[in-house]
Amino acid sequence: MAAYSSERFVQEFANRTCENLRAISEKRRVVYEDTALISSLLAVFVLPHERADDPMFMEDLLLKYREHALEEIVEVRRIKPQRATSSDTADVPKSIGEIPRFLRHAVAHMNIRPQSEDGQSLTHLLVWNTNPYSKKITFVASVHVGRLRGLALHVLDQLSKSKLGDKYDGIDPITKFDADHPELAGCRD
Repeated sequence: MAAYSSERFVQEFANRTCENLRAISEKRRVVYEDTALISSLLAVFVLPHERADDPMFMEDLLLKYREHALEEIVEVRRIKPQRATSSDTADVPKSIGEIPRFLRHAVAHMNIRPQSEDGQSLTHLLVWNTNPYSKKITFVASVHVGRLRGLALHVLDQLSKSKLGDKYDGIDPITKFDADHPELAGCRD
């Protein structure tokens, strides 16, 4: 897996994703395995976290994971000390079960940067959280990609065997919007 340029991650990620999608549509081998890995990891952790009809599903599923301890997957590199009234550290994972929520927040705000220990391959993802009010970074963590991959495989295996419900099953967003906003009835297509 090729390393990313540290100055142009967004542009390079977009370019690599396009190239991978072209390769898939042309039935060629995926060109950028590291980009496919990042995309897959995000889908593995973000989608079930956002769509599960049971908010504890992922945490319960991950309690069964025994291959690596939390500290072996996510290394907190910097953290602002927590005060009794502060929620600045609320998004720092305290257990394996909280990793999906943690990754979801970092990814949703694009607070992610690929890292390479050898300059050749993707080894870690640097992730961080920013306080929405002060705009200050409140923590920084390094996620070990290889160990995260093992965790992702565990999640996929468990998801494939689960009876997880999708909280959006049976919901038509257009019908729901119309019901939520009857005052806009004359403005619809």
